[in-house]
Amino acid sequence: MKELQDGETMIDSGCCLGQNLRRAAYDAAPAKNVVGSDLKPVLMDMCYEMFKDGGTFQSKSYHCDIFKLSTDTKASGALSELEGHFDIVLCSEVLHLWSQDVQI
Repeated sequence: MKELQDGETMIDSGCCLGQNLRRAAYDAAPAKNVVGSDLKPVLMDMCYEMFKDGGTFQSKSYHCDIFKLSTDTKASGALSELEGHFDIVLCSEVLHLWSQDVQI
């Protein structure tokens, strides 16, 4: 958390409901320093209702397929514009997509 408090940035790739983003913000990381991305936009919409923080939680989120990102920003969306801007990459919510053999 100290790194985020000191200005470093984190992306939670496959953030699902954004619980890790909120945890970081709860632990005193500025919400502007944490960003989420997920394939399913409905999850990010549901999270604001579930956490009841739609008007207060200030983290940005991007809806994209991280497996299809390219250097073409028109093809990949806004997330491509952020390439190289993160100090920390969290991907704990996407590891289930691969078998254990592939993960190791």
